[in-house]
Amino acid sequence: MNLHSDKEAFKEIIALAADHFGYEQSHVEKDYWVSKILRDISMSEYADKTYFKGGTSLSKAYGLIERFSEDLDLFVFTGDKGASKQAEKTLNKKLSKYIAELNSDIYKEDLSETGGNYRKLYFSYDNVFQGVGLKEHLEVEIKSCDLPDKKLMFYPADKRVIKPIV
Repeated sequence: MNLHSDKEAFKEIIALAADHFGYEQSHVEKDYWVSKILRDISMSEYADKTYFKGGTSLSKAYGLIERFSEDLDLFVFTGDKGASKQAEKTLNKKLSKYIAELNSDIYKEDLSETGGNYRKLYFSYDNVFQGVGLKEHLEVEIKSCDLPDKKLMFYPADKRVIKPIV
């Protein structure tokens, strides 16, 4: 799923998909990047420890709302209720590094505060299409589990197929 490697073909595919589905071209382009990062995670060792949450997940995974992604909200949990806070932070850091490395062509910086359980990665791609009211970059926010008593933790989650527009 590296359609973006051929800029002319990428531009044409985005334009065709936007026309076919009736979306703004800039929205289809951003959806491509969001879907690519989600796909990268789903094919990694982090897939079963990463949870997609927030408004974008309601749109992409459940179709409950119609909106286009401004950012990706993720939650990571080792799966071990006895894991230390440091183990959870380490998982977050490893996932962040993995996403940044796989998308090094658009990765710009880590906006996280050092030592926290929250990471924010900033990605900037060459916008083929300019859009109104849509950030021209992508932020990936990852929060690691920091609950003091994980025995009480319950996060309803299920596996869903995420379908990119292109």
